[in-house]
Amino acid sequence: MTALVRAAESIESYSTFGTVTIHRGKLLKAYILVGWDTGLRRGDMLRLKRSDIQDDGRIDLTQTKTEQLHACRVRPETIAAVDESFLNVPPRELIFAVKKDWLNRWFRILVGKALHTHDGAKTHKLRRSSGSHVEAIMPGCGAKHLGHAPRDVFGKHYEALGITRAEPTLPPPIPGYQAEPNGKTAATPPPLPGNGKGAPSCK
Repeated sequence: MTALVRAAESIESYSTFGTVTIHRGKLLKAYILVGWDTGLRRGDMLRLKRSDIQDDGRIDLTQTKTEQLHACRVRPETIAAVDESFLNVPPRELIFAVKKDWLNRWFRILVGKALHTHDGAKTHKLRRSSGSHVEAIMPGCGAKHLGHAPRDVFGKHYEALGITRAEPTLPPPIPGYQAEPNGKTAATPPPLPGNGKGAPSCK
């Protein structure tokens, strides 16, 4: 992930879609960080608005594919990257106001720049990686993090009843770009420990 973010930062060019102009590098960096933190599907990512992100980083949305309510969270560093993508370009409503084909092509370019290969250069790999890391550090949380939890009465009505769900989980911070809970910047690659005894669990 660190290499992908660095590759995005190296891109200093713009794309225009009708009345919308975006800075490619800044938007791609924001996409990687939001995708890593939330594990959202591409379709849900592409319809995110800045107003969807609450002050504490929480995002509550109805998933397009499952039509289920889902909560996720982004880190302060991710919010900063999102806000930076709005600087020095015309105002826009959507955070990722780009076409699917554009995103696929530029994500492939990023993977090539970062890993010197185009193998596995698909946006859904970002979602899978996020879920895998959450599952590794909190067994049982991976599916919930990705929004795979089955629909139930509580999940269907919790918002209308004013009931608060458990806090959304986050994958490990991206080294060099996101901070640990203690505020220190992550300096080593996030581990993928096994689901051994003593590992935190998801309830």
